[in-house]
Amino acid sequence: MKLIIENWRGYLQEEDKNNVVLLKDFVKSLAIIAQASDDAETELEERRTGAGGRKRESARRAKTAKIVKQRAGLAGIKMKDFTPEQRRLYDLAKKEFEMANEAEDIAAMNTLAHGDILELPIVKQLVNTFPSGFKSFLTSLATQGACQGAITLTCLIMFLHDPGQG
Repeated sequence: MKLIIENWRGYLQEEDKNNVVLLKDFVKSLAIIAQASDDAETELEERRTGAGGRKRESARRAKTAKIVKQRAGLAGIKMKDFTPEQRRLYDLAKKEFEMANEAEDIAAMNTLAHGDILELPIVKQLVNTFPSGFKSFLTSLATQGACQGAITLTCLIMFLHDPGQG
C-alpha cells in the first residue's frame, strides 16, 4: 500500500511539473499574441499614412459617420444639410461612440491585467490548443486559491515565480 501511495505521489509531482512547463508555454504564447497585436497595429498605422492609406482612412471615417448618424437618429441626412440642433446631436453621438470604443479597449486591457483572462475569446482559443488536462490545471489554480477565483496574468506570473513551482 505504501508503494502505491509513493507511486501516486510521484505521478502527481510529475504531472505538476508538466503543467508548470505548459503554463510557461501558455504565458509565452500570450506574450507573443500581445506583441503580434501591437505589431499589427503599428503596421496598420504605417499603411494608413502610406500609399492608399488615405482611401482606407476615408472609408473608415465614412463608416464611422454612418454608424454615428444612425445612433443619433439622423440616417439619410447629409452632414452638410444638418441644422445646428442636428449637428449637436451628431457630435454627442460621435463622442459617445468614441468613448464606447475606448471603454472596450480599456476593458480588454484591464481583463488581461486583472480580470479572468479565460473570458477573452483569443485566450479561449489558445487554451484549446493545449492538452485537455491543461485547462483543468488552470481551473484548479483559480479554485484552490492560488489565483483568488480568477486566472489573471498577474496570478500566473506569481505562480511561476513561486520558488516551489518552477
